Amino acid sequence: DILGDRIGIMAHGQLKCVGSSMFLKSTYGVGYTFTVVRTNGSRETLAAEIDKTVKTFVPAAESLSMVGSEQSYRLPFNASSSFVGLFETLEKDKKALGIGSYGISVTTLE
Repeated sequence: DILGDRIGIMAHGQLKCVGSSMFLKSTYGVGYTFTVVRTNGSRETLAAEIDKTVKTFVPAAESLSMVGSEQSYRLPFNASSSFVGLFETLEKDKKALGIGSYGISVTTLE
């Protein structure tokens, strides 16, 4: 992303937009993907607690999936200022919530 120069998007043979990868993601992207992996021994009821915690800090968070021990959310770009509080809370309550790990990534342009 950072090393790339410019990307052009074409539709029906016409150039529609040109910009860096980061510009295009911020303009046309859907946000961040946030994934929480629960520990093997965590109860399913903790999934609801994790969901509540995420949505407390980022009310616009959209639940993408809850499969097995993994929960995924789409977080909007404009909510990034809330991430510090969210991460601090998750880190502090990691054991109580049964969280094994969590991570965040910028969605791809595909």
